[in-house]
Amino acid sequence: MSLKDYVSSGISVELNNGQTRLLSGVEEVGAPVIGYGECPAEILEIAKENLAVHFAVVGITERFDETLILLKTALNWNSIFYSRANVTRNRPH
Repeated sequence: MSLKDYVSSGISVELNNGQTRLLSGVEEVGAPVIGYGECPAEILEIAKENLAVHFAVVGITERFDETLILLKTALNWNSIFYSRANVTRNRPH
């Protein structure tokens, strides 16, 4: 099975708005599962509300340094010193 076939197969509902499903919290243990391709727009609104209400900072690994600055500000940290580990030396910028 190709990657494209896998993603569009519906084998896993996590492949269809997986992060939105997780952040919304609507698919708790024992709750009915929303089918593949059936995730309504309301789920996105719930997920965005949860981000706004329950998360101090949201960041991404591609913008790790900026995320640390946001964390420092939001959580009133004195220092954000860290050392890089397991970084490929010859990685293209």
